[in-house]
Amino acid sequence: DFKNSIDICHVDDGIQESAVILAEDGSLFSQDAWKQKLCSNGWFRVTFVDPQIVCLSRRGAIVSVQPESGEWDLVGEFENGILDGGWSPDAEVLALITITESESGSKNCILLTMSAEFDVLEEVLLEPFDINAQVTLGWRPDGTLLAVNSLEISDNTRRIRSYHRESLALNSVGRSEDGSGRSVPNLQLPLAWACGGCSNLIASVQCKSKRTQHVVFFEPNGLRHREYSLRSSPQSTFVKSLCWNAQSDILAVLMEEENGSSQLQLWHRSNYQWYLKYEWQYAHTVRCVEFHSEQPYRLFVAFAKEMREYLCCWDVSTYHVTEDSFTAFAIDGHTLNITPFHKALIPPPMYASRISFDHCVRIISSNRDASVVYLSNGSLVVLSKKTQNDHINAVYLSSDPTSEKIKWENDLNDIDVQTLRHIVIVNIKETYLDLIAATPCNQLVEIKVSLITHRAIISNKIVMGKSILRIVNWSDCSNGAIIELEDGEILEYDDADILPSSIEPLLEPCPWIAGIYHASSMNEHQDMSHRTRLIVGLSTRSRLYCHDRLLADSVSSFILSVSYQFLYFVTSGSHFQLRSLALATLHNFDPFMGSEENDIEGYEIRSVERGARLVAILPSSPTAILQMPRGNLEGIYPRSLVLPFVMSKIESGQYGSAISMMRRQKVDLNLALDLNPVEFLQNGVIEFVEEIQQVDILNLFISTLRNVDVTKILHKVPPWFKRMRILDESIPFDPSTKVNMVCQRMRGLLIQAEERGGTLGGTPVEDGYYLLPILSTFAKESPPKLEEALAMIRENATKQRNIQSKKSPLLSEKTQSSIQYLAFLANYELLFNTSLGMYDYELTRAIARNSQMDPKVYLPLLKRLKKLPIFFAKYEVDIDLKRYESALSNLHLSFAHGESLNSIEPTEDKIFGNSFSQCLKLMEKHKLHRLGLQLYHQNSEKRSQIMKSLGKHLLKQGKSQVALSVFLSVKPPDLDGAKQAARHCGDWKYFFTLSSLKSSSETDSILNYQLVHEIADEIAEGKSGVSRREALLDASRILLDYGSDVAGSIEFLTLAEMWSEGFRTATQYSRDDLAKKVTDAAVSYASSRLSEFEERNLAFENKSLRYVDVLKIRKQVLKDSGLDEGDMIQGDDNGSLFSVASTSSLFSTASTGSVESVGSVGSIASISSVISLGSQSTFTMTSELDRDKHKSKFNNIGKKKKKKKKSRRNPGSRKIRPGSEEELQSLVESLELACVKTDYAYIVGDTILFLSQVGHIDLSQQLFNSYEALRKSIESLQTKRIEESIMECLEIERKARREGIEETPITLKCEARVDALQCEQLSTVLNDLFSFL
Repeated sequence: DFKNSIDICHVDDGIQESAVILAEDGSLFSQDAWKQKLCSNGWFRVTFVDPQIVCLSRRGAIVSVQPESGEWDLVGEFENGILDGGWSPDAEVLALITITESESGSKNCILLTMSAEFDVLEEVLLEPFDINAQVTLGWRPDGTLLAVNSLEISDNTRRIRSYHRESLALNSVGRSEDGSGRSVPNLQLPLAWACGGCSNLIASVQCKSKRTQHVVFFEPNGLRHREYSLRSSPQSTFVKSLCWNAQSDILAVLMEEENGSSQLQLWHRSNYQWYLKYEWQYAHTVRCVEFHSEQPYRLFVAFAKEMREYLCCWDVSTYHVTEDSFTAFAIDGHTLNITPFHKALIPPPMYASRISFDHCVRIISSNRDASVVYLSNGSLVVLSKKTQNDHINAVYLSSDPTSEKIKWENDLNDIDVQTLRHIVIVNIKETYLDLIAATPCNQLVEIKVSLITHRAIISNKIVMGKSILRIVNWSDCSNGAIIELEDGEILEYDDADILPSSIEPLLEPCPWIAGIYHASSMNEHQDMSHRTRLIVGLSTRSRLYCHDRLLADSVSSFILSVSYQFLYFVTSGSHFQLRSLALATLHNFDPFMGSEENDIEGYEIRSVERGARLVAILPSSPTAILQMPRGNLEGIYPRSLVLPFVMSKIESGQYGSAISMMRRQKVDLNLALDLNPVEFLQNGVIEFVEEIQQVDILNLFISTLRNVDVTKILHKVPPWFKRMRILDESIPFDPSTKVNMVCQRMRGLLIQAEERGGTLGGTPVEDGYYLLPILSTFAKESPPKLEEALAMIRENATKQRNIQSKKSPLLSEKTQSSIQYLAFLANYELLFNTSLGMYDYELTRAIARNSQMDPKVYLPLLKRLKKLPIFFAKYEVDIDLKRYESALSNLHLSFAHGESLNSIEPTEDKIFGNSFSQCLKLMEKHKLHRLGLQLYHQNSEKRSQIMKSLGKHLLKQGKSQVALSVFLSVKPPDLDGAKQAARHCGDWKYFFTLSSLKSSSETDSILNYQLVHEIADEIAEGKSGVSRREALLDASRILLDYGSDVAGSIEFLTLAEMWSEGFRTATQYSRDDLAKKVTDAAVSYASSRLSEFEERNLAFENKSLRYVDVLKIRKQVLKDSGLDEGDMIQGDDNGSLFSVASTSSLFSTASTGSVESVGSVGSIASISSVISLGSQSTFTMTSELDRDKHKSKFNNIGKKKKKKKKSRRNPGSRKIRPGSEEELQSLVESLELACVKTDYAYIVGDTILFLSQVGHIDLSQQLFNSYEALRKSIESLQTKRIEESIMECLEIERKARREGIEETPITLKCEARVDALQCEQLSTVLNDLFSFL
């Protein structure tokens, strides 16, 4: 309990926070801490200068006070007192205005500055002013300047002068803005300096007249800058003080009347217009008003016996929203400005209409069909909408509009109705409204408003125990409300009951909250369906929360939209953006990923102007309305609004509004189809055509069709999107055929509408109205159906032909415009060729007329075609259009119809004439034999000529086997062609069969010796397509049967390692010399195999050991990386633990053949294709004749040896890294090469058996033993390695079980391949043979 309070300061020493009140008599009060009495009287200023409190007295005393205990010390005293003073915002400089006396006794006013240690820094004489009149001193918020408001004696005019902080040099003098330099008259005492948020303006008060008071502003340079009028009674009211908040967006004006009552008004500037946003009316005198130094919306008001603390909540917008309307309200003192955003976006200070009241408006609360206004005198007003003129009217509900209190019923104590706050409509009935409101006494009151008697009755009050921070309606429900207490606890008001909310509390108190009552249906996952509520809050620290999850840490405003199922908010900080989050994903929002990572693909964010705030989301239009820092409004269309809006319109079949919005916002029109393609093709296209009657829009839609599903790549459909039409997934739909299906379906509907004279919905349609969209469907299909389109143009022109007009109907204006439109979709050259291909020369001329084609080119062409016979003219057209099959048919018909070409001049670029020879030339030139056989199927002679031509054509294409059958199918058969085809395909049996026929020519009746050898060489080269041994055997038979060349035949058999057959042939023809050559070749071959098997054995053993080591390395790499074998990148290994690796091939000598291939046993030493040996064969030619006779590409007879160039290894080639995947694959291939395969084993067994039969039993046994040693060695190594691998896997499993972990042995794909390696066993005959030897 104190009186005469004069100043308030906020104390925050880092431990606790409190307010300190200074009374004029020296009483000093700390909020809930201590009370102290200072010396003397006349105190006027208290300031927290860390770590102490400093008080100033007009009698000149300066006192420092300890904030913890209240103990004070006198710092110093000015003899002549202190007129005014104040600390700089950084609390480092104290500015004082005091009086000094000169030696002559005159008094001078000085301005001086002192440091925090109270040392005088600077002082300066002020202009003489009336010391009996009050003087005001104020600092600029950045501390660079200070201002003095004094009544100067020279002209008895109050002026505001500003001075520099450091030197106290004069900076500016307040003056008019007209450039005359005149002082601003009738200034009053209040002075307040704004920060940069309000252009650093100095606020003061000016009396314009006896009836008008204005708040005027001065720029730092002293020029007067704008003003606004105070709405009060000037006869009895004066402005006591002005005070800016920390952000300078609110100016508090304290006014006092002669009867001692006070008014406190909060003003706000937007778009250069000042609005009275809130007003308190007090019956008692307000001593002082002060904003918190850091919290801009925290206000302290001191009275004679109490201090009140207000926490203001600055709502970005107040509005009344329904399904199809959005009305915004702007409070301006006694008036309520109203703007229907769904009709016009009118920026402030303009508005659509306004309502005036007797008192200032404090609160406007809206819910569904009603809005309630709460005035500063406690009156309630209901706003209703008149359907006649769409204006707003006001109806007072209290019995006495001027009364300040309402009598409670049921013996409830009276409540000051002027202190109600957070008024919310919680229920709407036909005859009454239910409201709830909060009181400063931590109570919740229930108010019942009768719409019949126009009375408001307090029906109940509920003690909450804690202060109520905010009350709001549910966003999706008109009944009930959300109650948030000062500590952040969330309660639910439902039908006169207050229930604790089931959701998680917000992480900190949030003055701005919004909630959804029925949120279970919006959850994306079924396991979240138990969450029936969803609440989003924005704290004073600009943090946006959803329950206990942080959504964003720098947000200026947000709106929870139920109609679009999104949360929209504007971020501040480094990036100012309009962002959106789907409501269905808020429960699963990952705060560590941030809002950017949680954005939906395709729903792009929108950058906005710095300082912009989100005002409204219109339900009837996908528009987000933003208010810029200067106050103007902007409407934008973000993707997160447009896409849900468009999808909902498409689902409900409102294609007209959907397509209109998609066109304006550049949304792919394919979305109208892809959202539900099956439904669109069945029923939606009918509604589409019915709603969209504009031909241009239909053309645009058809032209934008694509064979892709835009809901998969561009405009993705959210999983929570509520479909009104069931998506039938059982019906397959292929997007690759979408364009053709839509074009065909829509074309059918349009044609039917023209035939019936109206659409299915009954809209009348004129004939030809849909011609252009129909043409668009023809041109859009793939491939384009231009012939059908041109045929429709021709048909339409014929229907509308004027009988009296001699002009061709194809040259009419409408037909020409149709042709021009079709050419826009395709091109004139394509249309010209298409119409020419229709053999309609008049239509072709009409098309060429609109193109840029030279008349000198197309007119002679059309003139010639008209003169030609019908079918021959079509032939020439087809040739020009490269339609050769049609050209052949027309040429055949031209001859069949007996068309004469005698009077026609031939052209150089076309085959002229219509006889069979010209047809055959056309067939041969363009490969039209199949069509020719069909056309001449009844003429056997011409058919035979076509077959012969076809055979020659097939030979040129390399299809000799087919050509052979064609030549033989001719009647009579074409033997020469058949022989040529048989030789070409390697069918030597058929070649020699045909050569022996009597009907063959005389030159081929007796076989040429050289020809036989050439064919044998060709067969040996593999021309017949059989294996190498079979090809050599066939070549041997050819030389023996048709060339009587025994030596050559045995040569091929020796090359094929067919020792027994070669020995039999030599014996049959009594050629002992050749029999010896065969035996020597077999001996040489066996000798080379002995050393080869030893090398194979050694190579397999070495590679097998290295394979085991590399296999362990690769398994360890996979285990450490945690990847599968398929995920490892080839060659991207980290290296091996081993430093040595074999990168050489299996054997030291390079070979182009495989391991299974064997060397030649010709005239040179028999050398294996795998191993280089020095064993030389004894197989030589007996004479030069035999030598030259057996010359072929399979020996080097007669050829000079060429020196092989040494291959140089590329220095940049990549080496195999030890332990890498490449080395492992190389080892596997080497192990496979070391094993003997089936074909090779068969040759080795045949060699062993032959040697044992020709007297080389020792060599054959030696070869048998060498092979068996290789086979058994490989089998032993394989068995040992596999057993060790199995034991190793068992040990890994036992170790894992002992350690209690689950570990599965790693198996590589190549292991099964290597484990299956073995050498083929020789025949049992050999095993039985050598078991006795």
